[in-house]
Amino acid sequence: MALTFQDIQGLPFYKKFLILLAVLGVLFGLFYYFIYMPKLDEVASLRAQLRQLDQQVIQKRKLVRNLRQFRKEFALLKKKYDESLRQLPNKEMIDKILMDIARFERKESLESILFKPKKEIKAGFYAIVPVQIQIRGTYHQIGNFFVDIVNLPRIVNIKSFKLSKPKDVNGEVVLTADCAIETYRYIPESERPKKKGRRKNVHKKK
Repeated sequence: MALTFQDIQGLPFYKKFLILLAVLGVLFGLFYYFIYMPKLDEVASLRAQLRQLDQQVIQKRKLVRNLRQFRKEFALLKKKYDESLRQLPNKEMIDKILMDIARFERKESLESILFKPKKEIKAGFYAIVPVQIQIRGTYHQIGNFFVDIVNLPRIVNIKSFKLSKPKDVNGEVVLTADCAIETYRYIPESERPKKKGRRKNVHKKK
């Protein structure tokens, strides 16, 4: 038999208190299972998303720092590349370099036996310009000649040299030096061979 409000009013105080506790317990249980528990799951999911977002923010910050460092390194490499290109002579400067080498021979009073520029060798954006030289003079004169070449503002390398045939001339030892010298020429894009694309075979129907 269901209790009415009048029945409850007629009950002793402790029974009223127990009924109130039972009602509150039912309400709390309903609140806990239907409202609080779903919110707990939602909060846990949001916290997991927040941790994931925090990790993404940390990774993005690292990427930003790395990107800044990369840009600095790229700018430094580009500067070095541009400086290297400026040291590569163009076609018009090659003749001047060869004239400078011949001038160094005269400056050191060397006897020029052979001065032979060879055919240049293309290697991508630059070409190697080899020169074969044979000179005769004292060890000191030949050494100064090599120093003059190394101090040229453009890139000129002494690839190899060989000293031979020593002679005594007026109390000085005179040697013959066979030298292989290389300088490098920048090849502009207009002179570079164009890459050929693949041709497609077209079969004509008869």
